[in-house]
Amino acid sequence: MRIARFTAALAPWMTLAGLALTVSPLAGAAEKCGGAAIANGPFTYAPSDAGSATFIGAAGAAQSTGFSITAPSASAPNGLPVVFPGQGQNTCLGQADASVGVFDVTQIADADGDLLETPVELESGSSLYGKIAAAFDFNPWSNTFTPGSSVNVGVTVSNPVVGDAEFGHYEVKMAAQAPGAGIGVGPGSRYTLVLKAATLTDTTPPTVTISEPAADATLGVIPIALSAVDPAPGSGLASVAARVSSAGGAVSNLVLPLSLDSSLPAGAGLTVGATGSFTPHGGTGLAGTTDAFAFNAGSLSGIGRYTLTADATDVAGNTGTASRSFKVGYAVSFDKQSTQNGCDTKTGNPGKACHGMFHFTVHRSSSTSDGAFMVDQTVVVKLVRVSDQAVVASHGFSVAGSPNTFVKIATADQLYQTHFVRGDLGVTVPATYVAEVYFRDVDGVEMLQAKSVELKF
Repeated sequence: MRIARFTAALAPWMTLAGLALTVSPLAGAAEKCGGAAIANGPFTYAPSDAGSATFIGAAGAAQSTGFSITAPSASAPNGLPVVFPGQGQNTCLGQADASVGVFDVTQIADADGDLLETPVELESGSSLYGKIAAAFDFNPWSNTFTPGSSVNVGVTVSNPVVGDAEFGHYEVKMAAQAPGAGIGVGPGSRYTLVLKAATLTDTTPPTVTISEPAADATLGVIPIALSAVDPAPGSGLASVAARVSSAGGAVSNLVLPLSLDSSLPAGAGLTVGATGSFTPHGGTGLAGTTDAFAFNAGSLSGIGRYTLTADATDVAGNTGTASRSFKVGYAVSFDKQSTQNGCDTKTGNPGKACHGMFHFTVHRSSSTSDGAFMVDQTVVVKLVRVSDQAVVASHGFSVAGSPNTFVKIATADQLYQTHFVRGDLGVTVPATYVAEVYFRDVDGVEMLQAKSVELKF
């Protein structure tokens, strides 16, 4: 960490000794620096308010902010150079070396957040000033300016870890100084530090609420949304995390990146929202979308049963947890589910050729993904007799087999096709059936995806 250190090595941009200067009432100030334009004025900064951070006790992750610094400039007539005024014997400078740091610290509110009637500017030599200044790390911490030039400064702000009597709200001025260049420091960019005491007796964990996913989802990008709050009085919220696992463990405690709507640590009673997403295998990209990238026993789809777990920990170390289970499946739609006319009454040999035809499409989500047709060779279609729920036949995928005995995937037509023939079922009288469509999920378990209407044949 670098405390405010303002030193400058000043180097003339141009040598003006060879210029003949005649000071007269007609020449005046215009002849200073050989007629060069002089960039008077202070540095300027953007934004003027660089944000704030709250630290509770000794806890809290470092925060990032930043601002830009611009040196003064001037309009130069007839293409003449622009220079800084300089000071003393070093005048008319083409560049100025400046240091960047904490320029002053002012307490604006007490430990309870009550505004002070008269803000207190800390002495630069005081211990508290040193702690706060040392908590600011600037990148870069120095820069060489020419008239009108700018630099972007990144700042990392850490917990200064102050004593019990030093808690309060502080306004920190971040600025640049170029001694001897004749450039004013200017207003700087301000940053607010809120330093609070931890509640050492806090034994109540944060409350975590998961709002998304709110229901089962179709394969794609699954939105994640949750919130956490450390109930008041408490030590404040220190961290929030989320992870997802599949029922069989193929996906195990996969950490999901989260975006927070408030910086941490957050004070007790302040609800922090977090959002992210989870994309199972095949939710986006080429996987499962062509015959070459088809899902199979060696490369399973991301459909399945999952549990989302969210944890929130407070400054005192108490952890609250919430979880939500959900399913991810395909969007399956039957294109054809029919039989021939009269097959509901035909018996014996005339009815052996009667069959149920089942054609269906399989897609991933069109709202959270691109709605692509999915090629999944783990497909199994089971024919279930309605009267006793018995599985009387089962068809799996085959590249070359007949749809009467296998499931054919016609990728060009974006269609799955299979037929069940009564003569292959070993029965001579019609019965009522439904077709059930299964695929193996991320854990290799058959997962029901759709049922047809009832057909009698």
